[in-house]
Amino acid sequence: MADVRTVRRLLASKPAFSGGRLPNELVLSILDCAEYHPILTSERTEWMQVTAEHPPYCQNVLYLVGNPLPVPGNGHTLKILDVRFTIQSRDQGWTTEDDQSIRNSSSWFEVSIVRPDDLAEDDAVQISYRGDFPAEYRDSSPTGLHFDSHSGAKLVERTTMTERVRDADREPQWEGSHTWFLHANRVAYKNDVTTEVVWHRGGNWEGAEDAGNGQGFIETLKPRDRIVVWVRATRRGWANKVANVKVDVKYKIL
Repeated sequence: MADVRTVRRLLASKPAFSGGRLPNELVLSILDCAEYHPILTSERTEWMQVTAEHPPYCQNVLYLVGNPLPVPGNGHTLKILDVRFTIQSRDQGWTTEDDQSIRNSSSWFEVSIVRPDDLAEDDAVQISYRGDFPAEYRDSSPTGLHFDSHSGAKLVERTTMTERVRDADREPQWEGSHTWFLHANRVAYKNDVTTEVVWHRGGNWEGAEDAGNGQGFIETLKPRDRIVVWVRATRRGWANKVANVKVDVKYKIL
């Protein structure tokens, strides 16, 4: 962020052909063309296995809590350009189903937004990891996120929910009221697979087959928000084995 501010000041100090200084709009356009924007990175590299081994055979565990989004100075606005998720994971490595496509996967990832109250200090928001919390599969509202009683933070509720599976032969599965579907593991892979999913504004996305499109996610983000990633598994014996999750938030200050 400091480097971007330095370049921005240098550009703003350059004389224009008219004899004045470069206007702020032109400075921002130059930075956009060069794709020279700060990136806020959050990463966890701790191995974790989440297994649906007890009734109701649906597990939901918090894996990553991101750093708080920056707060712009007076008179400025934070604009999120895109969010890139990099995941290294696999399932249990076997299946009893004939269909081994990703759409038949029962281990996947979801994303939520944690928002502090106006009076809460970022350092005072205590988020703890607790595993093996069952969650209802179709609703998938997370239950593994716990705050200190005085932390003053909450999960952000979605204004709309999109359908995860669009298949006439299968019952629709809806994304959760407080979660966005991110990515499902490939079925019956014995080795870790690294997958990237990028969410842009307006529901535009880049990523693997059956990745979530992040509809409304970027538009919902505000300064001081934290992005959290959930590890999910359902159906008896299915597992989600995670080695690494990284979240890169590209943004600019207007």
